[in-house]
This record gives sequence, C-alpha cells and structure tokens, in this order.
Amino acid sequence: MNLSNKELGEVLNSIDRDQYPEKYNMVLQAYEETKSQALNGPSLPEKMDSIEKGSPSPIKAIIVGSLIDILGGIIIKFFLPVICSSIYTIILYKQGLDFEKIEAKITGLTTAPFTYFITFAAIMIVPFIAGLICAKIAKGNAVMCALVVGVSTSIIGILIGINTNIDDALSRSLFYNITSFVFIISGSLTYMKMKFGFKSEN
Repeated sequence: MNLSNKELGEVLNSIDRDQYPEKYNMVLQAYEETKSQALNGPSLPEKMDSIEKGSPSPIKAIIVGSLIDILGGIIIKFFLPVICSSIYTIILYKQGLDFEKIEAKITGLTTAPFTYFITFAAIMIVPFIAGLICAKIAKGNAVMCALVVGVSTSIIGILIGINTNIDDALSRSLFYNITSFVFIISGSLTYMKMKFGFKSEN
C-alpha cells in the first residue's frame, strides 16, 4: 500500500534507528522519494503516461484525418496501378512474351472490371483509416470531427471530380465521395466501439 509523504514521516519517527537500521533506511529512502516527487511534480513514467493519453484535439484530428484521406487516396489512385502494372510486366517478361503481347495484356488488365473494383476497395481503406486516426486524436469528439472530415473532403473531391474531362464525372464523383464519407464515419465508430463502447463526451 502506498503511503503519503506525511504518513511516511510519521512511520519514520516511530522507528528506532539504532535497533532497526535497515528498516529505518528503507522508510527514509521512500520518504525522500515522495518528498522529491511532491517538489518536482510527477515522475517520468507518470509524465509519459500523461503524454500517451493526451487531451482531445479536435482541430488536429480534423487536419490529420483530412490529409490522410486526400493524400492517401491520391497516392493509391495514381501509384497502385503503376506498381501493379510494373510487377505484372516483369512477370510476363520473364515468361518470354514480347513487348506487343505484354502491352496488350497490360491494357486488358487495366481496363478489366475487377481491376477497377480492387483499386476502389484499396482506396476505400484510406478513408476508413483516416476516420480511425481522426477518432483516436479527437477521443470523445470523434464522431463530430469525423463528420467534419467527411463533409470537407467529400466537397473537395466532388469539386475536383466535376472539373475533369471524364464521362459521367459528376455521378462517379458523387458515388466515390459519398462512399468515402461512409467509410470515414465507419472508421471513427470502429474506434469508438473498441475504445469507449460507443460512449462519447458529446
């Protein structure tokens, strides 16, 4: 059982130093440590625990969540097909296919429906992670912050989408960004479920 500095002082005064030197020194050491903590503040482990727990930071949560969603989506959308095509090209080349056949197979792969769905599924992982991290930073304000992230990134995405020269750009952009919004909220709710059991400070 932990004793306060005052209680340790009382115990220290009640011990006969000459008769019980080891016990006296042990209590004296504990007394000095509690006295030092009282003067200098919490110990290093306590400070680290406090830093780890942190305090809710809605603004930081919104900024970090938005950046993860936007930048992560861009990276996966533009680099994942390139990486996959490069790997597939190397495999085909090692199989002895010439350049024309490799090009035809790569073209067929990039335009295949299942490729689109795989890419879409990979992209949707990003808003889920964004919602998860946003909730972790925001803590009790998780849902509200995730809503702000979802709405802001969806508006940005729709504005970018309707200004591209792609057929049905508006409908595609709406579908993608609405789905992304759902995954952001799902990520935040998943964190709430794991950490708080859906209990919020709101």
